Amino acid sequence: ITFRAGTTNTKWAGIRVTDSSIDYNETAGSGSIISYAIIKDVMVYGSSAITAQNASPLIAYNDITNFHYYGINMTCQTGKIIHNVIHDGGTWALYVSGNVLVDDNEIYNIGYDQNIVITVQNGVTFTNNHVHDNIGVWSFRAGSNTVVENNTFNNTGHTCMRLGGDWEGTNNLTIRHNTF
Repeated sequence: ITFRAGTTNTKWAGIRVTDSSIDYNETAGSGSIISYAIIKDVMVYGSSAITAQNASPLIAYNDITNFHYYGINMTCQTGKIIHNVIHDGGTWALYVSGNVLVDDNEIYNIGYDQNIVITVQNGVTFTNNHVHDNIGVWSFRAGSNTVVENNTFNNTGHTCMRLGGDWEGTNNLTIRHNTF
């Protein structure tokens, strides 16, 4: 399934999962699931290819490309972002906050319009991802209560990782077994 604007002159603002959506239930295999889709041409300023706000979806096995602002913007209690390819975007590939697993994604060619490619904070576990060939000044920004483990970062711009950032302080941050 391909999600995109209807015509080349039409701009659309992506897929949105909100608090009224049914949360993903791993045991039942049901709830909000976005999988095996191509999501592209999201060019409305400030929008995301996928937004999950106060919702807990599964986002898996997607090709997310040609977006102006965010590939995935997820602020929620729980969720999963796994096995996606996120590429050729302008600002952030990922902006994720909450108890979210971000695992086994490939992220490349991001940042032509911004300095930061990935931001994770407040409980995110970022594991087994391949982040490469990005343009942003900071390829990765990590905040408190975050685990960054078993990832590969290469050809990532001027600075591969920035700890903290806009937050008062960064606490309980674990970074281990990554390849830079």
